[in-house]
Amino acid sequence: MTTPDQVRSAVDGYVTHFQARDRDSWLDLFAEGASLIDPVPAEPAVGRDAIGAFWDAMAGMAERFSIEARSLHVCGDQAALVYTLVAGPAEGGGVSFDGVEIFTVDDEGRISSAVAYWDPSEIHKATAEAVATSG
Repeated sequence: MTTPDQVRSAVDGYVTHFQARDRDSWLDLFAEGASLIDPVPAEPAVGRDAIGAFWDAMAGMAERFSIEARSLHVCGDQAALVYTLVAGPAEGGGVSFDGVEIFTVDDEGRISSAVAYWDPSEIHKATAEAVATSG
């Protein structure tokens, strides 16, 4: 049975490794047959290879990323992370948006499903200071 501590640890790792741009550690958080949808209604990336391809595409979009966790709600083997993401070049400028991501974590503490909800029409310019302090 998945514990709340396993769920929190998986989500914390997701955020930490994402911001650090640590692809291998981030991918290690996912179970073998895991799925990732980011954002809904995108086609799911299923399995670590497909999730790794998602990472590669995402990482090519910005030099820096920051996820400000606003709140985390753990319920059983799932968690809802409410966050603000800031992305941009190392020199400043960039974009930000608010989102919610729902995680399901298996008995081994690995993410079996991650589903992100954010509205591309709500992406807005981030201040240079916000990007400079991200990631």
